Amino acid sequence: MVEPVAGLVSVLTPTRNRAYILPRLYESLRAQTYPAFEWLVLDDGSTDGTRELVGGWAAEGRVDIRYLPQEHRGKHAALNRGIREARGEFFVIVDSDDVLLPHALEFLVTGWRSIPENRRASFCGVAALCADPGGRIVGTPFPRDGLDSDYVEIRTRYRVQGDKTELYRTEAIRAFSLYPEYEGETFVLEGLLWNRVAAAGYRMRFFNEVVRVVEYLPDGLTAQGARKTVRSPRGARLYFEEFIRMPRRLPPRVLLYHYANYFRFSLHCGIPTGQVIAEAPSKLWLALAAVPGFLVYLRDRWAFQGDASR
Repeated sequence: MVEPVAGLVSVLTPTRNRAYILPRLYESLRAQTYPAFEWLVLDDGSTDGTRELVGGWAAEGRVDIRYLPQEHRGKHAALNRGIREARGEFFVIVDSDDVLLPHALEFLVTGWRSIPENRRASFCGVAALCADPGGRIVGTPFPRDGLDSDYVEIRTRYRVQGDKTELYRTEAIRAFSLYPEYEGETFVLEGLLWNRVAAAGYRMRFFNEVVRVVEYLPDGLTAQGARKTVRSPRGARLYFEEFIRMPRRLPPRVLLYHYANYFRFSLHCGIPTGQVIAEAPSKLWLALAAVPGFLVYLRDRWAFQGDASR
């Protein structure tokens, strides 16, 4: 791993066969008002000319670009490499079908600098909002501008929904185990890492400023989310298992949802029910969640015949 450069932002873009849409992101990076950034294009096995396209941009020299290819192993594996190789003090994950508004990086870095210096060690980053191409906020805004919280509290207590844009402190995130890479699986829920960071006590500062435009295309992970998750059940099970083991008080509706999915993906993994019961942190919550979890499992098997692991 490289030593981070103070003030530098690493923009991490996992991509697979998105040469047709990447130029929009490239142009938005060229328009950034904050010049101290690098762009890591994390190519997850593209076969559509992405290498040549990015190579041409790198030769132009208008953006500091590093092209990091890998065999197809999934977005999470690409992010693992990007986080390890990022030179920036901070990093931002920007998907290939997204566009950063011109002030995005400047706003996020300024937001970080709004945190008093003597408190920054307990913070892992800042977050802002996304909008769709029509200008509508994706999901819901944060309860108030400049709120200090963490992603578990934001999602459970405040019920904030939808994609957001985060600037993370690289060294803080590197201190954690990154995404697991299971043989034969190409998807892990991205929130797994952010939940680990929150469980460790790191805070974030949340701003109600739109800095990124997101578009959910038919070939994107969002559109394929349920199928991708069922095809990669070990990663999904780990996500829900770690969540229900968090040492914090969680709302009943949240516990029921996560226990149901823990049971659901344990079934997809082929784990015996007796073992699932024995390993569950709360037998009561598992009992309450088992029926809905089993019903969703059956729905998966019907909807994605041939996809679910046995």
